Amino acid sequence: EYMVVNREDNGDPPGLDPDQITELRELGLY
Repeated sequence: EYMVVNREDNGDPPGLDPDQITELRELGLY
């Protein structure tokens, strides 16, 4: 849910580090 909120602020990736985003994508969470 927090990712949806952050997406409004940041546009593309939620306010996470690129490495974290990669992990989430690999896990299918993002």
